[in-house]
Amino acid sequence: MTVAVALAYTESRYSTRAVSRAGALGPLQVLPQWHCPGRKAKGCDLVEAGVKALARYGRLYAHKPGGWHTALCHWNAGNRCTKRGRWFARRVMLRASGFLCGAMGGTCATP
Repeated sequence: MTVAVALAYTESRYSTRAVSRAGALGPLQVLPQWHCPGRKAKGCDLVEAGVKALARYGRLYAHKPGGWHTALCHWNAGNRCTKRGRWFARRVMLRASGFLCGAMGGTCATP
């Protein structure tokens, strides 16, 4: 769940009204045509769709070399993990580790 929270912050600063140039919507920047029932934004719970999509990316990529970094790179870049996608993944994972450290009273080091 920490990765989803860090992803939502990175994508939109938790904004439910966020819209990208590519048409991604909501806090997790979901593309309705790929992740919403009926492939439409209307009636789609964007948070639920985003969490389910992130879980799918985790199942597809998190077991591969790079783990969640690889999954998040593909989340951002699509079928090919690009330089910008790798940068994005590092940013999300650093935030996720920061959230965990804050929850633990700031007693852990960042990777």
